[in-house]
Amino acid sequence: MGLRQKPMLRQSRDRIATPDGDLAVRYFSGPGAFQLAAAAWLALYERASCRNPFQHPDWQRIWWESAGKGTNPEFFLIEYRDAPIGFAPLMRRRQGLFKVKYDDLFMLTAFEDPASERAVSGGLDFLWLPEFAHLLPYFTRFLCEKTSGWCYLRLNPVPEGSPTIAAFLESAGALGWPVRTPWVLKNAVLNIEGDWDGYFAERSSKFRKNLRRCERQLAESGPVEFREYRQPGEMAVGLAEMSIIEKDSWKESRGFSIDDHSLNSFYQQIAHFFGERHGIRLWVLKAAQRPIAYDLHIEVGGCIKTLKGSYVAEFADFSPGTLLTLKACQQFFKEGIRQVDFLWGSLHYKEKWTNALETHCGIYLRRRGPGPLLVAGLHELNRRLSRRRKAAARAASVPETPAGEAPNPAPEPQNTELDPDRKVDLSS
Repeated sequence: MGLRQKPMLRQSRDRIATPDGDLAVRYFSGPGAFQLAAAAWLALYERASCRNPFQHPDWQRIWWESAGKGTNPEFFLIEYRDAPIGFAPLMRRRQGLFKVKYDDLFMLTAFEDPASERAVSGGLDFLWLPEFAHLLPYFTRFLCEKTSGWCYLRLNPVPEGSPTIAAFLESAGALGWPVRTPWVLKNAVLNIEGDWDGYFAERSSKFRKNLRRCERQLAESGPVEFREYRQPGEMAVGLAEMSIIEKDSWKESRGFSIDDHSLNSFYQQIAHFFGERHGIRLWVLKAAQRPIAYDLHIEVGGCIKTLKGSYVAEFADFSPGTLLTLKACQQFFKEGIRQVDFLWGSLHYKEKWTNALETHCGIYLRRRGPGPLLVAGLHELNRRLSRRRKAAARAASVPETPAGEAPNPAPEPQNTELDPDRKVDLSS
């Protein structure tokens, strides 16, 4: 806490003693940190054979340049015997509560709510070479003890079983600091084995029947075309059609559009950048030559991540998004893709296609000291006041009823993040 200073480029180098020898921790902070750390970051990403595009330095750089206003990058490069073995891309974000300002540390690109419809990264972690995992707790303790000025460490969504989680539990336990590691996301994943015909035959007969019905009824409105854009030269056309769909989509009024100003065209920049490297796969469904649905995927190392999708609201009864998933998965099977990760939650419509769940956790740690203790007390006060406000609002909204009669139950809240396209009953 204290006065907010204008971010500036800062560097430092510290040493951590371990039984195997000293670790060197290089620290880069401020707007120039990306340029200083880029080469070592990318080398670690490639050496770790990472299939997670959200940990790619360019993914995180594009987000910070597009939507990272109000955050300050803080990068830690860990070296052993002068060779990089780990990289922790964090950011410091200024928070406020009851006019008290304080700083928290997050994973770069992460949101406090990992399931937020504004989230762009479906899985984050420190980059760490597996053969040096036993040295990770020395760095996490360094991060807790030697870095200053922050109240909370909020890291998510980290894959369950990551050595990062175990390292923070060990470090926080040794220091006596409060730490929690609850699960925050369970992503629906399709691990591909066998051929398409065998896989699709395992879906329920009702599901398959309704898919055929939706496609047949959609075709009555005009010719149906499924188009995939993959080459850099055609990406501009695909992105233009994607924007057309968004303008007429349900998200324009009730959700989070891919063109939302808060992201400053992040996905368009991602599509152009990774499209040049043949990683972006944009599927578009057209009916009577009109673009009505899209799914944006990224492929890394034989693994597909489904980033975003939407559809024109007036076509909801035809389940265009589900039909698009059908055609895309057929192609993925044909190409020998090993996994399709639908990301951001195990929603019912996703589980119709998948055969596994991948749990992601949060690492929530509060440091010791009077400042963090004050902030923790203010958070507890805010939670109590919030509960009282909600209780008062509920009491005010319940109508009086004659004696002996039960009031009508309040309607269940609707999650606007759920794609209404999937409201069509395609279940078994």
